[in-house]
Amino acid sequence: MMIFSFLSEILFANFVSAAESDLVFNIKGKNYVPKLLEKKEVELKVWELDLPKTKGITEKVYIYQVGENNFFTRLYHYDPKSKFLVLDSAKSAQLIINAEALKKIKEAENLLAKEGLIPKLSKDKKVIYVFLDPLCPFCKKEVEKGLLDELQKKYNVVLIPFAIHKKRSEDVIANMMYHAKGGKTDLVAVFKEAFSDNSKFKVLASINFAEDKYHNLAKKITQLLEEAGIFATPSYIIDNKVYIGKFPAKYLESKDEK
Repeated sequence: MMIFSFLSEILFANFVSAAESDLVFNIKGKNYVPKLLEKKEVELKVWELDLPKTKGITEKVYIYQVGENNFFTRLYHYDPKSKFLVLDSAKSAQLIINAEALKKIKEAENLLAKEGLIPKLSKDKKVIYVFLDPLCPFCKKEVEKGLLDELQKKYNVVLIPFAIHKKRSEDVIANMMYHAKGGKTDLVAVFKEAFSDNSKFKVLASINFAEDKYHNLAKKITQLLEEAGIFATPSYIIDNKVYIGKFPAKYLESKDEK
């Protein structure tokens, strides 16, 4: 059990091949076979713990108790289709946004909607909040790969710009808002346009032609998101859960998700 506890930490997001007679851990491309020292039936208990993380965000941690004195914060499950032992990273910890923080997010959405910067929402689609910074290279990479297009096929996408890089990002966001002013287009379309056309992005990033109200709006939006506990880009809110970095593929793969 000790080797399992140790390896469970370093194998986050890795796959482990498993068979009935042995267990093979693949770590950075090399296979390691532990020796089975003991085998017995034990009781499994699952505990749930809410930990305040930052402002409106709570980390929900699942603690697995095996026997009396063995506790793990991550556990594997066996996938019979792929014959791999897969780490349950999604079950180990989730970031949950509380009601007060969600109000801040909705306030930011309403401010953008008043300026015509939110696309028209369909009643039969679920809303996904997407938080992007125009100067974030990871955001650019996700948009260039077509993530926003994929999401819009299935969901109402509410894109809320978040100025992680403060003044520099606020200026670009303000210019993006100015570019879309009057409801002629929305921020989803502007982000896709900017990230697919490098010359367009350079114009939006370098020329400070936005009106003061858009600079003020960009600052206000960032303030609301910080108060809500959003702290990184790209981030997403789905069903009151916050996901940071790569968008969870399960929300694109599931055909019956509404």
